[in-house]
Amino acid sequence: MPNPPDNRRAFLKTLGSSVALPLIAARPAGAAVGAGAAAARAAEVPFVELAVATICTDGFANKKHEPAFRLIPQLGIRNVEFNLWFADVITPNYVATIKARCATAGLKPVCVQGTAFGGEGRTGVIKDVGHKLALMQAAISAAAASSAPVPPAEP
Repeated sequence: MPNPPDNRRAFLKTLGSSVALPLIAARPAGAAVGAGAAAARAAEVPFVELAVATICTDGFANKKHEPAFRLIPQLGIRNVEFNLWFADVITPNYVATIKARCATAGLKPVCVQGTAFGGEGRTGVIKDVGHKLALMQAAISAAAASSAPVPPAEP
């Protein structure tokens, strides 16, 4: 039975707090925070950036990522892993809408995830290979979109 939206939101808020607070607390004293942090980090050792997958907001249904684009900007996480499990969301046209919607929402696509191999027989294997090729093209397209600067989060 799927979680009601209220429980999912509460979980995401709890998850955000449980992940963000220890990271903030682990920051060395005097470390840059806020608008100047990006410039200060440029001279530091590379760090890990958090990302959120669209399954966290969309579940397993094909909701065309509407909940993701509505809720993820509110979390303050800019990196998004897109779950592209349905044939109608791995088309070049739909991937172009993802890029445009990311730009509008201030999100950065960092990953695309598809279905596993598992087709039976010749037709199933051909379908699986076709999906993987479409996903590879979507990943290349998303990478091109994520090379553009992402606007800072609003306070």
